[in-house]
Amino acid sequence: MAAPAQGWRRQQERRNSSWSNLQRRLQMSVNPLASESATVATCLWEDLATAGLEFFESQEDPNGLIISVQLLIRALELKRSDTELLQRLDAVAAVSARVSLQAELRNSAPATPGLAALREAVSLAWSRGQELGDSCQWELAASMFERIHRILQPLDTLTPHGPDLDVARLQELWSARAWCLVLEASARVQQAKDLKTNAQDRSMHLQQARGNLDTAHRLRRQSEKVSAESLAKTELRSSPWSHRLFMILVLVEFEVKCLTGETEASLQQFVEQASSHEAVGLHSLLAMSKILAASSYRRLAIHCLQSYLQVLTAARAAVDYKQIVAAYRNMVALLSSRNEGFRLFEGLCKILSQASQAEELASANLEDEAAWLIAKSWNTGRYFYRLQQYRYAERWMSKSLSFAKIFPGVPGLPSPETMAEGYRSCLKHCST
Repeated sequence: MAAPAQGWRRQQERRNSSWSNLQRRLQMSVNPLASESATVATCLWEDLATAGLEFFESQEDPNGLIISVQLLIRALELKRSDTELLQRLDAVAAVSARVSLQAELRNSAPATPGLAALREAVSLAWSRGQELGDSCQWELAASMFERIHRILQPLDTLTPHGPDLDVARLQELWSARAWCLVLEASARVQQAKDLKTNAQDRSMHLQQARGNLDTAHRLRRQSEKVSAESLAKTELRSSPWSHRLFMILVLVEFEVKCLTGETEASLQQFVEQASSHEAVGLHSLLAMSKILAASSYRRLAIHCLQSYLQVLTAARAAVDYKQIVAAYRNMVALLSSRNEGFRLFEGLCKILSQASQAEELASANLEDEAAWLIAKSWNTGRYFYRLQQYRYAERWMSKSLSFAKIFPGVPGLPSPETMAEGYRSCLKHCST
């Protein structure tokens, strides 16, 4: 057996020697003194790096991964096109699929150059994907996160299972994959929303988003199962499956359901199930109401806002009256007629009156909200007055005077005397 072993060692030595020589040539090619032109040096460096990548092709050697990541970094540094960046990420994904990093996912395994290179590629692509999303370049953003997920996916399939499994690293991997899936799905949803007249492409993007979300849910269930089976309770508490990730997953899934035209009963059931989950907090109800309103589910949007208000007003902590008024204002905007909103103004007036008596509004800084309440109810009353519908006019004007009493001295509004005179005029018509 000695001869084959010696032959294998010599083969490894030749490979390492070739790699060392290639590294030295790469370093020389980026040295400005080693070339007459920076452009020539860059091209030479990339040619040598590509040759190195081909050298390690079909080998389970992390050096190929390191080279592919270096090519990605260079493309970013030179501000190459996003199309080229995606090609570089394709190369990283191809190498990631064949490079074995199993040992690095075991307990107490040290960080190695291969895993470090993989992390760097993911971090760089992630940052670029976020930039593309922020600038509404949805197709490129979706493609960027799809490539990141493709880089990470082989690592998951090679994950060792057994007593030496590093639960924390495994959950970190699942969480990173889920984030990629959710953000790609979100970008696909935005693409679909921009394609209002192209039903086929719109449906395709929504279907892709739905598939991503299904996979993300599967990863979440795997993570919860591993956490439950793990004896390391600290790992369970520090699981990277954050509330924020779950909340965004739920909201993107909800928007897909709205855009695909699911029934109102189905959507209401989804809202009730999601809102009962600890990770889906108060602000998710508000976000769901906005999604529903944008998709013309007005009645259900109002239901979401009412649920939001119930939770908000029942909270033991200090009540945020700005949020309360904002929620009522959103409900008023969703109503189909002016008079439908009167009961909302009545309910809000009662809440604010009680808060005023308890001296809870002094530090709430509600000047803008107060101006809207007083002006909206007064102008609605004037609208009905002009239509000679005096009883409707009277109750709206009366409500405006009530708000003016709660918030005295709000600038930019009719004087109390003018409002009182207008109200008396309306009362005369009501009595005739």
